[in-house]
Amino acid sequence: MNNTSKSKASWNRKPRIIAIGLGDYTFRDDGVGVHALRRFQQLKPAPCLAVEVGTSIPDTVRMIESAERILAFDAIEVGGPPGSVYVLRVQDIMRKDKYNMLRDMRLIGILQSILHPPTEVVIVGAEPQTIEWGTQLSPTLDFAATVMVSTARKVIAKWNSLESSQRQVDLASIIKDSRFEIRQVQ
Repeated sequence: MNNTSKSKASWNRKPRIIAIGLGDYTFRDDGVGVHALRRFQQLKPAPCLAVEVGTSIPDTVRMIESAERILAFDAIEVGGPPGSVYVLRVQDIMRKDKYNMLRDMRLIGILQSILHPPTEVVIVGAEPQTIEWGTQLSPTLDFAATVMVSTARKVIAKWNSLESSQRQVDLASIIKDSRFEIRQVQ
């Protein structure tokens, strides 16, 4: 097989896990998902395919539909202190009415509309402090982005160790094992 055939063969394989960075990079802390993804992309070896999406979620429908699992970095407003890091399973919040504000997220809308959604979608997010014009994170969210990357690595490691009979990662164990305060949104 020549190099061209090898690259075509690997491109045609369904990616097992894709990490995506969401948010508006030009509105400071709203772009924490993009900042976290860029840090995640610096990890060697790369834990998985990582794609900066920003606010272009509708443009990524085919990619999202092709993945077995999605890990999304994003800003999440659930009323906690700025910089609070959250881990949530999208499938859980889609079933609960008390999280209507999260239902407005475009990612959830896409997931509800595609024919073959991923087996599991986990969002690692942080409560924003400053949403105003600018591309630099507030100091609180700069630290939160680092915690988000650490948390994402743990989620992906758990996914990679799942046996075929297990369908979902245990988010509570990831939170319990963290050196930082991370909250699970249920």
